[in-house]
Amino acid sequence: MTVYGGHSSRTTLVSLLLVVMMMMATLSQKFSRCQVDASPSMVITTTDPGTSSSNVAAAAAATQQQQQRDGGIPLNVSDDASIRHAASVAAYSLQSFYNGNRTGGTLGKFPYPPYYWWLSGAAWDGMLHYWLFTGDESYNNITWMALVSQISPTNNYLPVAEMFDEGNDDIAFWAFAAMFAAEHSFPDPPSPRYPSWLRICENVFDDFVTRWEKSSDTCGGGLRWQVFSSSAGWDYKNSISNGGFFQLAARLARYTGNGTYLTWAEKVWDWSERIGLVEATDLNVYDGAGIDSGLNCTKLDHTQWSYNIAVYLYGAAVMHNITVPAGTGVRQRRGVWTNRTEGLLGVAERMFFGADDGGSDGLKNASGVMVEQACELDWSCDVDQFSFKAYLARWMADTTVLVPHLKGRVGGLLKSSAKVAVKACTNVDAGDARFKCGAHWYMGKWDGSIGVGQSLSVLEVVQSLLVNDTKAPENVQFIKCDATSWDDQVVLFKLAVIVSPSKSCDVVVANAGITGPDEIFTLEDPSTEPTKPELRILNLNLVGAMYTFKLGQHYLRARPESEDGRDRCFIFKGSVAGLLDQPGSFQYSASKFGLRGLMRSARWTSWQEGIRVNYIAPWYTKTTILKPQVIEILASKGIEFSETADCTTAVLRIACDKSINGHSFAILPRSVAEHGYVDAQLDDDQGEPWNSLQKAALAASIRTMAASTQTAQ
Repeated sequence: MTVYGGHSSRTTLVSLLLVVMMMMATLSQKFSRCQVDASPSMVITTTDPGTSSSNVAAAAAATQQQQQRDGGIPLNVSDDASIRHAASVAAYSLQSFYNGNRTGGTLGKFPYPPYYWWLSGAAWDGMLHYWLFTGDESYNNITWMALVSQISPTNNYLPVAEMFDEGNDDIAFWAFAAMFAAEHSFPDPPSPRYPSWLRICENVFDDFVTRWEKSSDTCGGGLRWQVFSSSAGWDYKNSISNGGFFQLAARLARYTGNGTYLTWAEKVWDWSERIGLVEATDLNVYDGAGIDSGLNCTKLDHTQWSYNIAVYLYGAAVMHNITVPAGTGVRQRRGVWTNRTEGLLGVAERMFFGADDGGSDGLKNASGVMVEQACELDWSCDVDQFSFKAYLARWMADTTVLVPHLKGRVGGLLKSSAKVAVKACTNVDAGDARFKCGAHWYMGKWDGSIGVGQSLSVLEVVQSLLVNDTKAPENVQFIKCDATSWDDQVVLFKLAVIVSPSKSCDVVVANAGITGPDEIFTLEDPSTEPTKPELRILNLNLVGAMYTFKLGQHYLRARPESEDGRDRCFIFKGSVAGLLDQPGSFQYSASKFGLRGLMRSARWTSWQEGIRVNYIAPWYTKTTILKPQVIEILASKGIEFSETADCTTAVLRIACDKSINGHSFAILPRSVAEHGYVDAQLDDDQGEPWNSLQKAALAASIRTMAASTQTAQ
């Protein structure tokens, strides 16, 4: 669920025209952990899915003191606390290799040599997963700075320092991290210098499309491995680059609802099958195909690496999870993608999880243990290949979130691997790393190797055991809508119902609003004919909101409240300008007072249909629609700003608490409101004679006669 916060009531910028639809399935995920504090402060809290950062660190330190020096990282795969402790130790081991925040290092990059740029992006994606799975925010700041530091001037992860060594697969791994950040609401890069994580991923996608089309003279399409012709590998089209394109397109399609991304995901998969990178029937995934010397992808490298099958596996899982909106021209093929997901998982299980045959092949104690079979058995893995198991563990776990019926099957493989993986770590002479981890897990002990790939792989397989405590990536769809157009809003509501898992709407936020020059404020020469004013602000802010309310009542009532306590909620996004005087803003003030009046009228009737109606009133708030110079002017006038997070919390409070109906919540600076918002308390108990007059008005209203004995909750 996306909730848009407050905005300045005096800025001349136009805010996005948005009506936010919150579906039942999304609400149940968001609010299943919601605890409402009944105190007057109206604080919303969330149950802690894990241990706090300080507790994790303390527990990890205590565990280390108790263990045998070479016995590996202690882990009980049936105990979440133990898993978090082990993950924190592995995360620390990984971060011990990072020097980007030290003298001589490069921000965002693990040191080269030996670690190439792509591996840094992959590692930061692992740290994002660590944050999501464990709830430990210790590394969030350094992760955020790393991801921002490598954004190129063209906003597509093509930094100048790496430009002539970059492959399309390298860029894909950084884009995966940015996509995960967008999907899980990790803070965006600073605006306006940088765009959002989503926009960066869209830019990478656009680049992939352009490169695909430019190289379509060979093999009928497909991405080359390398971006520049001067790089070794230019004449090779490989699975990790094209699988990366496929997965990114699928995730963008799911996140945005844009049919273009969906079409390209289908196209890349179909090409991969046609060329033979992915076998159509058996679903083996091979490394790539050459295009030099006229080969034209006719000769495949049949090596099978775990990260190749993993990148297609998660992309297929995303495609399985997508609901295709009507009118996109794309067929709904969930059954096809379910079969492909299950088939790819079967290949991964067969190829990369050892079977114990008594140890004759060197895989002693390796039953169900992840093995990079192309290089581990002959000890030929290079620095990059040591990390491949990390992505298989990561994307197997992520797959279970979108394809839940695979949880048991995947969970068993991850548990058996994690039990042995932690034994590949040792704290003997580990120094600042505390633990150093090796690659050959099946040995049941440290193999003498260390590195980013080894620590990342252990981290991923351990923290993936916590995947069942996480939710699916946010499925937010942005639909272009002119809020002054009745027809546009009808389409928006219909689409919301189509893409909703429950085929209904539960919460509607009328969020569209603008301000700007007001012609009513312009005083003309009284000796001339007056000019008819432009009422654009009033039409959008008030008339558009009335359209939204009319449609909201219709679609919120489409499925009446059920026995499980499900309720409906409509929220008007107003402004403190609807509570206080604001000279000169005639249309803006009229519209915001009008919205509050609309709420006060509706609260007496909508409750009879099981719909709660409330109003939020943000104060001046710093958002990306405020230009820096506007912020400076407001600050010079003594304005303190409220926080967008507090606006979001107020909306969540209203959505969570079924007892709240007919109230105006003001979003205020923390200096005047301890928790960032308060009930304005301007809509009830106004004293005499107003209370008596209000009762008389209710009694005289035909529509509210049945409600005349009721009060707004």
